[in-house]
Amino acid sequence: MDKLTKDWFALDFPGGPTSVEVADDPFDTDAPIVEIESDIDVEFITEICRIKHETDRTDYKDQMPPYQKLPRTRNLYISLLWNHSTRPIRYIDLRNRKDADPPPLTQPDEGSLKVEEHLKSKGLNLDICCQMNLQSQGYFRPHRDMNGLKNLMYVWIPLTYPKGSSLKFYPHGEYKPTLGNYYLFNQHTYTHAIQNMHSDECRYALVAHLNPELTDTPEFRQLVRDNINKQYNEQTNHSWTHKVNS
Repeated sequence: MDKLTKDWFALDFPGGPTSVEVADDPFDTDAPIVEIESDIDVEFITEICRIKHETDRTDYKDQMPPYQKLPRTRNLYISLLWNHSTRPIRYIDLRNRKDADPPPLTQPDEGSLKVEEHLKSKGLNLDICCQMNLQSQGYFRPHRDMNGLKNLMYVWIPLTYPKGSSLKFYPHGEYKPTLGNYYLFNQHTYTHAIQNMHSDECRYALVAHLNPELTDTPEFRQLVRDNINKQYNEQTNHSWTHKVNS
């Protein structure tokens, strides 16, 4: 692990602001992460992801642009479960703000379809969904992801979170998730990094984009608005190691 990444996980961060202003469109709110309570069956999805990892995976290092001098990741593998969108999902060249080609339209296979149907039953309609496997002693260096979405249209669903796992945002600090819930994740405004220092256990997660046509409803907007206020403005967010409301 390089010095920057080691320092990122070793140092204390100052903490976030004392409150967050909810934007008229709550998906545009400047907050790093918003927890939505749910009862996602993480054991069911994890087993499907384990099988997928054995048959179809990409080492994220293979996607590193040539101008990067240090590997962004170690022991990180990603598999596409489905893609229903033709939108580019990230910049591949930040210097020239060049969009990556969108991933190919991909229908879910039998196992992935079960995952998609389960998540739909929890109110989650996802344009694109990947499973992420961060193996033992793996990490993703501090970074931001440019994807052209609104701040809170990216979804993170932790499936396992072994001892030694860490997710840190600057300036807020370390965030501890609750398995079974899902998280709206502002990945392009806030620099963040992940690691898994467990001796032998993998850290599984789903990363996805909300389908704006199916998800951006008045009811879902109110759900997001209420959770932002609860977690950032009513001092009830207990998931930060270093409190946001400090």
